[in-house]
Amino acid sequence: ASTGTIVAYAEGTWDQLKHRYGSEDARIAQNDADAVAINNGGARKALTDATATTAAKLQGLPSEVNVSPNVVLASKEGIAYMGDNKGVVNAGTSANTTTTTAVNYKSIIGFARDEGVVNIHGDIEAIDKNATQNKFENIAGLATKTVAGTAGGTVNIEDGSIKISGMAGFASGTGSVINVNNGTANKIQTGENGALAAVDGGKVNFSGGTIYHEDKATSSDVVTTGMTTVNHAKSTPFYADDSSKIEFKGATTINMADGILMPGTDATNYDGGNTSATAKYLGMNNVTVNLTGDNVVLRTYNGVTTNWTSGTTGTTSIKNDMQLADLHTNNHDYKIYYIDGIFNLNNNQDLDDNTDEFNTKIRLSNEKFTIASGVTVSSATGKGLSMASHDGVATNTTTGYTNNGTVNITGGTPSSTTALSTSFGYVDNNSTINVDKGIGAYGVNGSTLTNNANVNITLNGIGMAGFASASALKSYGTDAKISNGTLTTADKVLEITNNGTVTVAGDSSIGLYGNTNDLAGTGLLTTENGVITNNGKIVMTGDKAVGIVSEGAGNIINLGGTGSSDITVGTNGIGVYASGTQSKVNFTSNTGVEIKDKGAGIYVANGSVI
Repeated sequence: ASTGTIVAYAEGTWDQLKHRYGSEDARIAQNDADAVAINNGGARKALTDATATTAAKLQGLPSEVNVSPNVVLASKEGIAYMGDNKGVVNAGTSANTTTTTAVNYKSIIGFARDEGVVNIHGDIEAIDKNATQNKFENIAGLATKTVAGTAGGTVNIEDGSIKISGMAGFASGTGSVINVNNGTANKIQTGENGALAAVDGGKVNFSGGTIYHEDKATSSDVVTTGMTTVNHAKSTPFYADDSSKIEFKGATTINMADGILMPGTDATNYDGGNTSATAKYLGMNNVTVNLTGDNVVLRTYNGVTTNWTSGTTGTTSIKNDMQLADLHTNNHDYKIYYIDGIFNLNNNQDLDDNTDEFNTKIRLSNEKFTIASGVTVSSATGKGLSMASHDGVATNTTTGYTNNGTVNITGGTPSSTTALSTSFGYVDNNSTINVDKGIGAYGVNGSTLTNNANVNITLNGIGMAGFASASALKSYGTDAKISNGTLTTADKVLEITNNGTVTVAGDSSIGLYGNTNDLAGTGLLTTENGVITNNGKIVMTGDKAVGIVSEGAGNIINLGGTGSSDITVGTNGIGVYASGTQSKVNFTSNTGVEIKDKGAGIYVANGSVI
């Protein structure tokens, strides 16, 4: 097959001042004068007027091609109809429709450029029938603007229906318009660019139909069921930039298994009707979304404040903000991302409830997460809350948890269960954390853990634990500085502070644990990179338990309190175990360490000092 063939092409308008039509000077002069008059707003003469000059009848009229027979476009990257620079192509009429079929890849059915017009009446099919590569890149209607000072083109698709693997309409440039006005039988199996797109001042009007946005075709008859299409991970079914618009004028169903439904966070971009002057997407109350697979990102919230009140807050907000007719998740998995913002949990949260989208669908990064006063977060299977920062975040103060409620976690294990966990973030406990077996607050990679109230470990575990790094160095936080060799003594890989009461039961349990572990063996970590501070009470009720443990390269251990029972341990217990390469114990006030039989108040090892 050929490449780049155009079946019907119309370009430009009649311009006497270019063509200089006439058989003699006087006739040319009269044609010129009539052309100037029309250019200045004068009326054009009828084509049947035998007394009028050619210019008087033709000046400014577009070049025009009328296509009556059915058309099969076999060319690779071919164009069926192109109206260029005010040229017009008409394929069929309402009374006598024309079928247009493209059988190869990257086909464009109607292409209008720079005030060109393409009118298509009849069925359109472009499903890569003979293609073996470059599939799902066909376009039914393409309108563009390329010349400064002109408007874009217009493609009108009426009568019949569209059946395409690729896009129904793409309008680029001021004045570029795609009018799909042929009813609701259209079927679009999308590629990476989605079904509808408008950029740089373009507009797409879509009368309706079904859009299939799936990596593997599951629900359409555009292509064979089960066929692999393209990777939709970064694509949306429809997209308009801030200067452009897409309007859904009739019932539209989006069957979506992959990709991103709502790429932005601004609800003002969506209008259920068509009255908004600023919305990018109009007629949204004509759109119904059905999930047909498990790889859809419904929305990414970036830098917003979220007040979570129920297990369907996410999907309800998306449906309402997009002003959809309906949103059916059909028990499929999906994701909603919350990044770089504020997240307020205002309802009791059972982390074991798999029907609650908070537990199974929500993903958070670099969010200031607050558990409201009176709210309880619970699990009977050892599940907790965990959140990390991400690349490009400069501070640990924007990622983490503030607990003003109650966290109750049971059914876990001492080594793998954490109530609140963060990476390059913070945990501020202002109320109560209860864990039967596990860790109350856990942080790595430059995290700060602060207890201002009560942390209770009722069977066995650690009250608060901080590590320089987890199992692998991250590309953000203090891990990044360790990786690139820029970590200084001023950088804190962990900070643990108890201003309240930490109560830990169980033999061999620990109250506060800090480990400045040098995972990569860089030699950069020193005592000054970690800080453990106790200004409150640490109560250890089991045997062989330790109030504070410092390991790794060591930590600065600051001991304050009231001077009476600030750290209490049981039989064979140790108040403070300062080890690692070197730990340094400082007394910031009088400190009382209460020990029982065979115990030690402060135990230093490996060159650690008091």
